[in-house]
Amino acid sequence: MSNKMEYVFITCPHNIELPEGVNEEITLFEDVKISKDNLPLEDLLHDPEVMNYIGSHTVQTFEKNICAYAVNEIVIDELPAIERGVARLLTLHYLRQIQYFTHELWKVKDHNIYVRDGFLLYSLDGFHKFKFYKSSLAEVYSYADNRKETSLMTLDDMNRVSLGFKPGEISEDNNIEVSYGTSAKSHYFFKATGSTRMTRAAYFVNQARSCDIMLTKILHYSNALECLFTIGHAEISHKISERVALMLGSTEQARIDLYNLVKNTYKHRSTLVHGQHFKGTEETLNLAAISVQLDSLLRHLIQIDDPIFHASDKEMEEYFTNLLLKDRVPIA
Repeated sequence: MSNKMEYVFITCPHNIELPEGVNEEITLFEDVKISKDNLPLEDLLHDPEVMNYIGSHTVQTFEKNICAYAVNEIVIDELPAIERGVARLLTLHYLRQIQYFTHELWKVKDHNIYVRDGFLLYSLDGFHKFKFYKSSLAEVYSYADNRKETSLMTLDDMNRVSLGFKPGEISEDNNIEVSYGTSAKSHYFFKATGSTRMTRAAYFVNQARSCDIMLTKILHYSNALECLFTIGHAEISHKISERVALMLGSTEQARIDLYNLVKNTYKHRSTLVHGQHFKGTEETLNLAAISVQLDSLLRHLIQIDDPIFHASDKEMEEYFTNLLLKDRVPIA
C-alpha cells in the first residue's frame, strides 16, 4: 500500500551572512530555500516532542541564525523499514546537495561556509503524528588564510550559482534503502569511473579548504595544480611553474610572479612530504599569502575550465611546447 509522506528538512549553514535588509526567502535550487526569519512550520518546531528530540538549543539556533530548508512530500510504501530508509535517504540527500551548493559558491569567492547537522520531520497523516531523522556531515571548511570571520554572500552571489546549479537525483526508486553519502569514495582517481583532470583537481581543492593547517592546505593546492598541468613524473615543479606562468601570465612580470609562486609552493611541499622541519614560522614564511594566491589561481582555472584540461596527454604536451616556443625573437 502506498502513502504520502510529508516532510520538512532543515539545517543551519555555519558562517554564512546575508546582507542587511534581506529577510525574504531565497531559493537556492528546486525546493530548497534559505532565510533569516522564515522558518517552515515554526509552530511545529516548538512542539514539546520536537523540542525533546532535537533539543531546545537546536531550535533556538534555527531561530537565531540563517537556515536552509525544504518542505515537500513523496509517495512511499507504508512499511516501517521503507519509511525509515526513505527518511534517511532524504536527509542525506538534502545535506549533500546544500554542501555541493556551497562548493559552487567557492567558485564565486573564497568562503568558510559549511553544513553539519540536518533534521527531517516527517509524517504520514498531515503532521498529526510525526517522526524524526537526523544525519550529519563531517567536513568543515575554512578560508584560504584561515581567518575567523563569517562569509557575506550577496543575492548576486547566490543567483550566480542558483542559475546553473543542478542537484542530483534522490533515487529512481524511493522505496529502496540505499547507501547515500555515508562513506568516502575513491572514484575521483580511477579512469574506469570517469576520473578527469578537473574532477581530481576539484577534489584536492576541497581537501585544502577542509584543512586548517596552512602547510597541508598548500600541499593539497599543489596536488590540484599537478592534476591539471602534469603528465608523468619528471621535472614536476619546473613544468607546473612554467606552464602556469605561460598560460595565465599576460605580462612578463606576471609570468615571473606566477613562476616564482609555484616554485616557492613546491619548495615548501618538498620539505613537508619528505618529513623535514621548517625554519621560521607561518608568518615569516608568508604561508597565508601563498595559500590565498593558490586558492585564487585554482578558482580561476576551474572557472575557465579550458579545453586543454580535457585534451589527451599528447595534445597537452604539444600545447605547452607551442606556448613556450612560438613567436620568440631569436637572440642575435
